[in-house]
Amino acid sequence: MSHVCTDYTCFLLQKIRKKPALYLGTKSLEFLSHFLGGYEFRNAVEEWTKSTGHDFIERFDDFIVSINQPSNYHSCLDGFYEFVHSYFDVMITTKSLYMVIIENSNSQEEAFDTFYKLLDEFLAKKSSTHKTKT
Repeated sequence: MSHVCTDYTCFLLQKIRKKPALYLGTKSLEFLSHFLGGYEFRNAVEEWTKSTGHDFIERFDDFIVSINQPSNYHSCLDGFYEFVHSYFDVMITTKSLYMVIIENSNSQEEAFDTFYKLLDEFLAKKSSTHKTKT
């Protein structure tokens, strides 16, 4: 089951789901996590550059300090970390949601499929909670 995309991250995730080899080289949650890490870094750079008016390369140290501050950037994945940890009944730690899924899977391909299964459940829950509030 796939959900209506509400932001660029969700849109990109749905594209990757349909053709993982095109974007990742193979159907692997580890590769997806690296891809998304780069994508999120790029978003952080763009947000910081727009909000400060500074050049990222010239002010790199300032940027690094700022990424630990609250952000205005939000995506469909907001809250997904906690959802995955709760799903697997794992105490929230510094362990990434990707690592939690991988540790509970038999292969990278299974982990990839599990990620999207959980994402569908999470987005459905998020959507029904949002509808209830409005």
